[in-house]
Amino acid sequence: MVPVLAGAIALVWSLYFSDKSLSGTRKFLLGSIRFLLFSLLGFLLISPMLKVSERVDEKPILIWMEDHSSSMISNSDSLLVQSFLSEDDASYLEQLNSKFDVRQLHFSEQAEESKQTTITGKITNIAQALNDSKQRFYNQNVGGMVLISDGIYNRGINPVYEAQNLTFPVYSLGFGDTTVKRDVLIENLVHNEITYLNNQFPLEISIRSRKTQGEKLTVLVKNNRNQEVYKESFTVDGEDYFKKINALLTADSVGLKRYTVSVLPIDNEKFRANNTRTFNVEVIDNRKKVLILGSAPHPDMGALASSLKSLEKYEVQTAISSDYDYTEKEPDLYILHAPNDRILSRMQKSTKPYWIVYGKNVNPVSFTRFAGIKVGNHSSFEYVNAHTELGFSLFNLNPELNEFVQRLPPLRSPFGKMQLTGNNTPLFYKKVKRIETNELLWFFREDDRRRSAFIMASGVWQWRIYNYRQQKNFELFDQLVSQTVQYLTAKREDQRFVVESNAIYEDGEDIKLNARLYNLSLELTNEPDVSLEIRSDKGEEYKFEFSKLSNTYTLNAGVLPAGNYSWKASAQLGNEDLFRKGAFSIRKSEMEQSDLLARHDVLKTISTESGGKYYISNEVKELTENLLSNHSIKSIQRLETNISSILNKKWIFFLLLILMATEWGLRKYYGKY
Repeated sequence: MVPVLAGAIALVWSLYFSDKSLSGTRKFLLGSIRFLLFSLLGFLLISPMLKVSERVDEKPILIWMEDHSSSMISNSDSLLVQSFLSEDDASYLEQLNSKFDVRQLHFSEQAEESKQTTITGKITNIAQALNDSKQRFYNQNVGGMVLISDGIYNRGINPVYEAQNLTFPVYSLGFGDTTVKRDVLIENLVHNEITYLNNQFPLEISIRSRKTQGEKLTVLVKNNRNQEVYKESFTVDGEDYFKKINALLTADSVGLKRYTVSVLPIDNEKFRANNTRTFNVEVIDNRKKVLILGSAPHPDMGALASSLKSLEKYEVQTAISSDYDYTEKEPDLYILHAPNDRILSRMQKSTKPYWIVYGKNVNPVSFTRFAGIKVGNHSSFEYVNAHTELGFSLFNLNPELNEFVQRLPPLRSPFGKMQLTGNNTPLFYKKVKRIETNELLWFFREDDRRRSAFIMASGVWQWRIYNYRQQKNFELFDQLVSQTVQYLTAKREDQRFVVESNAIYEDGEDIKLNARLYNLSLELTNEPDVSLEIRSDKGEEYKFEFSKLSNTYTLNAGVLPAGNYSWKASAQLGNEDLFRKGAFSIRKSEMEQSDLLARHDVLKTISTESGGKYYISNEVKELTENLLSNHSIKSIQRLETNISSILNKKWIFFLLLILMATEWGLRKYYGKY
């Protein structure tokens, strides 16, 4: 700052004090103004920062949590609920805002902050809403929560357990009808998602009835052809009665089958919508047989077997080469772990697809002769990680897979550079000590005889364990194994045109499909248009065109009504017409209407466990007054420090303008211009 002042003095001296025509007073006045101006400009050129600290009062946060599931408007007080949630709560929120920083949220399956006035939630998960709030406002000054609900939940854990972990009190406001009425309902259905042709599959039906003692109830199960496939009658022997029925149904045709379970209504029953529920079962012709064959026991074999056994469409057998009966009928797929000469000799004669996981027991000469792959150094191994081939297109990968792979434990792979023959499609490459290479780790191959896959390393069992440690499930690893097996076992003619669709969608869920098209050279292309026709079981038709995405296709058909649908996709590649057919079902969500008895006991316990208080719906005024008068909920003071450039201050500009204008005016007045 000293050089700035010195420079300002020098400039002022040369401009005014060396001027003989000005008097001393005028020199001093003009010089002072010019000195202040130059000093201030010089000071600003070094970009000074301004530090300002002030104490700020921070209001306590009040979480206003509204239940927007459809059970809220399914009772006799539905108009009251709709009015309260859409308009009448505004006056109470205005009063509460004087003391609290009110944050409005609503929930059905999870808590959301978006503005929504419609109450259409298909399920209720109160525990998730409480947990979401705890996470969202972690380490903030939360004074409490107002939970507006009927206490009915049909998804997630008991919310009482979640309330025990909250760091703020919950003041619950109970809506809904707690009066026990005469009612029979289907509380739950437990069944398989997949079964096999001509097999019997179990169905567990949970029946609850209230105030129906002595009544005879009849349960019917009908198939999609409206044929009765099961019937049972029983007499109710209690006021609050519960019964589980275990039935066995026969899958007599292939495809996606819809079944209807109903309890015949009784006289004076209040609700009858909950007397009927539907479910879907996919019936397939037979399971594909997968043989996991190894030269010696290894945990990789167990990991792959566990992944496939979780899927009902595969019949999995695990065997050691020395114990296996090679005269058995061939499986649909061989998974070979560190295959020895005997296994490779068997595979040379087979035309079945195979998947090889490399290991130390492999004879490198036999392996090279069989697979056309020569490893760099069979006697020496190194630990390698994986990185993904982003252009992989044989099947659609989970979007989370790339990030997941980067964190996976290393595998044990033969050291050195491999020499390969044939047309290989990489999924993962090797990464050695953080260096990404172009050496193949997990890849696919197809020739005139069959398809094959290779993992040039052992230790994939660690990937499955890691998946569980990180996410408490095996989903990503099992999905990757399943997709690999599905690709290898698919008929080649079915793979030129692939359309992927879920078998079952939930009511209100977007219907999304993906498609892939291969030319005669099995190269991925999306040049031709792909169309889709969807037909409902009621004869309604919907027509769509797939969108082109990179070199594949995607389609979002939006939301369709609940029911069974069949679809047909078509494409013309050159002179070749390609078609694919399938079916899906949209499962109507019946949880919200299955039991409409308000659970205010749950709300009371939530409030008790969290240190809050329970109120009924007409006590919102008392709730508001108690919150406003609660002296234990206080604002907090915090010191807020802001650092900013002094150049951002507007008064600096006006000060400079005044100084320049004053000096110019005086110079004009003194005749210096």
